[in-house]
Amino acid sequence: MMKFYTYEKAIIERKRLDEYIELIQNYSVEDFNSWVIKCYTLSGSITGVIKSLGNSPYSSHIPASQNNREVIKAVILSSPQDQLHSIVKK
Repeated sequence: MMKFYTYEKAIIERKRLDEYIELIQNYSVEDFNSWVIKCYTLSGSITGVIKSLGNSPYSSHIPASQNNREVIKAVILSSPQDQLHSIVKK
């Protein structure tokens, strides 16, 4: 069900969402941590990140002795390094 907004609040919300979409689309993946953050924003879950890991250039980044879920969770909960990470961590 859609949330009710006054017209003016809807305009503000649309602007906020447009900025968020643009941030995701323009997000630069430069390392494993930034890849995890972008993948998490696209999938919405740690399970989604794990599924994408096998097809990524970072598939060998997590040693076999470590739990994928815990490593990804640690990246998400780490100190934010950029604006998108700050939003994801909230």
